[in-house]
Amino acid sequence: MICYKDMTFCRRKDCANFGVGCHRSFTQEVADGAVEFGLPVCFAHFTDCFEEKPDVHRQGNAEHDPRVQEDPTARGEEPSTTPDEGSVRGS
Repeated sequence: MICYKDMTFCRRKDCANFGVGCHRSFTQEVADGAVEFGLPVCFAHFTDCFEEKPDVHRQGNAEHDPRVQEDPTARGEEPSTTPDEGSVRGS
């Protein structure tokens, strides 16, 4: 079967090399090219070159980590008045 660019691409966006120098990265540019030529794309899970991205929690860069919930009072905002689950008062 003929595939786009006659190569196999990687979807591992959690790899430190994804989109930055790795010729196997399945970027939007690659996706657009495959659609333009009407060719299928071949994918594989490359374990030989995978490098885990650094954990932003360990580096103290929590402001860009979606897993970190910011305290609204730290920005001078009022805390939410919505009761938490399990804290609703009975009569």
